[in-house]
Amino acid sequence: MAIAEYLKARFPGAQLPTELARSVHQRTEGNPLFMVNMVEYWITQGWLAEVEGRWTLRVGLSEVQVGMPASLRQMLEAQFDRLRPEERRVLAVGSVAGVEFSAATVAAGLEDDVIRIEEQCATVERRTQWLRSCGEQTWPDGTVAGRYGFVHALYQEVLYSRLTAARRVYLHRQIGMRVETGYGLWAGEIAAELAMHFEQGRDARRAVTYLRQAADNALRRYANREAIDHLTRGLAVLNTLPETPERSQQELDLLLALGPALMATKGYGAAEVACTYAQALTLCQQTGETPQLFPALVGLHRFYVLRGELPKTRVLGARLLTSAQSAQDPVLLVTAHYTIGRGCLCSFKESLPAPAST
Repeated sequence: MAIAEYLKARFPGAQLPTELARSVHQRTEGNPLFMVNMVEYWITQGWLAEVEGRWTLRVGLSEVQVGMPASLRQMLEAQFDRLRPEERRVLAVGSVAGVEFSAATVAAGLEDDVIRIEEQCATVERRTQWLRSCGEQTWPDGTVAGRYGFVHALYQEVLYSRLTAARRVYLHRQIGMRVETGYGLWAGEIAAELAMHFEQGRDARRAVTYLRQAADNALRRYANREAIDHLTRGLAVLNTLPETPERSQQELDLLLALGPALMATKGYGAAEVACTYAQALTLCQQTGETPQLFPALVGLHRFYVLRGELPKTRVLGARLLTSAQSAQDPVLLVTAHYTIGRGCLCSFKESLPAPAST
């Protein structure tokens, strides 16, 4: 790889992580000017330093993937300021829509005609080095518009950072609502994108709804870590809403989806698993007998079985059985007996004497 060769030549004898070249490529997409500026910026920040005659990376890879050299930012801002006013407004709104976007989303942010905005995007592509054509896109509601992308992600980052906080909130919400309408019943297919717009647009209720759908999409792909991220963000956004019975039910829903994902990634005995199910159980107790009580008890029972805290499993097992009997649901009864049986089996195994040494 050319970037790896550049780093080797720039820092001879250095013992740098092999992932560093990949990080440079992700940040600069191989653009030589951006690459050199980025590496020099790391040196200025002290992230790359010469220690006892040898260059060393002094921070984690996650830190070198953020930030931008002032010289590079100033160069891009100067180029942007030389554009026509109508070109600047299209690019500014495009930066909110994403690295790639439909002209229809920019039209929504500007509250303008799609055809006129599409023509302006095409002009920007022809006249400048900021945009590239990415074909066309058709939304389920029949909206057809050209799709464009920033030539480099850093272009989008610079323009987005120039917007005021209030302007960003407004544009994210406008774009989110238009895309939601455009996709209609199929909005769940792009739940992660909509969640981002509504979260940044301070529409907490919509953001929570789409974060939950995005988590479901991830879980169907067995992408548990991605699902955990969506669910954790959903809980954080939910905490900004007033305390109501509806909010408690949504919180329970998110917690009970988070529990199995945590089990799959961190193990049944992880502290995060216990905290999640204990929080769900507390909510159930506050809101009264709810359908979520049973899965909360099952999750917590599994945690204590694995941790060998058998007295607690007996108490939880009894509550499980009572809950299943109250619901008069044969499926829940079978699950309760099976869960209690597993706990008893673990207890029996622990009571067995250790095998005699030969």
